[in-house]
Amino acid sequence: MKPSDIYTKHFGNNLPVLIFIGRLTPIKRLDQLILALNLLHKRGSDYNLVFVGEGSEYTYLQRMIQEKDLSSRVWFYGSCYDETVNAELIYNADLCIAPGNVGLTAMHSMVYGTPVMTHNDKTWQMPEFEAISVGHTGDFFNRNDIEDMANKIELWFEKNKDTRERIRSNCFNEIDTSWTPAYQMNILKKQIK
Repeated sequence: MKPSDIYTKHFGNNLPVLIFIGRLTPIKRLDQLILALNLLHKRGSDYNLVFVGEGSEYTYLQRMIQEKDLSSRVWFYGSCYDETVNAELIYNADLCIAPGNVGLTAMHSMVYGTPVMTHNDKTWQMPEFEAISVGHTGDFFNRNDIEDMANKIELWFEKNKDTRERIRSNCFNEIDTSWTPAYQMNILKKQIK
């Protein structure tokens, strides 16, 4: 895998790219991501956003984006079951955002070297959120707090401006050392002994 110009071609700019990959459903709270993107835009801090997936929230989210005049910064890529394409989309994004529970989206993002940001309320999370280490493989914001999400996005890019390859390596390492089938099998074997 290598960097491509997929986002500069689509958006016509070099702004940082946020991505969400998964079903566009209410539990994912993607409306909060749009509100955070709008808040950041009002502050003069702009980002591109890509949704890879389809679902019941598509029309609602599209309407929100039009109402907030963010259409030029948001790309509804749609569903994609071609893993080569998904790899390019994720690898070339800068940060995956999952405002609701993160689940396998965390694994999918990190396996291609993209850090993940989600909410910090573990009672509303899936087990995969444990792969996120603050400043290492991603970050957390306060659940249902749009302003905190916006602040953490902005802070992520301020702190990690020149560390994309290190972060990418951290994500690869997290998956390779803690989330492979071989690693999980070893955990099970230790418990059975």
